[in-house]
Amino acid sequence: MTRPLRKRERQEKTKSGMLLWGILSTTIFVSLTTFHIWKKVELSYIARQYNGTVKSRELLVEDRVKLVAAIRARNKPGLIQAQAQEELGMIYPHRRLAVTGVGYENTPQ
Repeated sequence: MTRPLRKRERQEKTKSGMLLWGILSTTIFVSLTTFHIWKKVELSYIARQYNGTVKSRELLVEDRVKLVAAIRARNKPGLIQAQAQEELGMIYPHRRLAVTGVGYENTPQ
């Protein structure tokens, strides 16, 4: 009678070992799959951020070019002089001299 008990114990140990092995392998499989999917999601998030940053950079470079061109256009001496004459009424003394006949001592030469 002791023999059948030992055989039965071995069968129970084998069943419990197989059950533990199945649980362990399933846990490992699920963990690896979850890790892989998480990395894919993280990679797609980073790719979206990168694309957005590249687009923002392109827009900023374009805006910078426009602003630099506007600064250069407005800093031309001829344009500044024309605006000063039209908007502020600033005229060189020698020009005023010809119009009004008033003499100035410190006229530019």
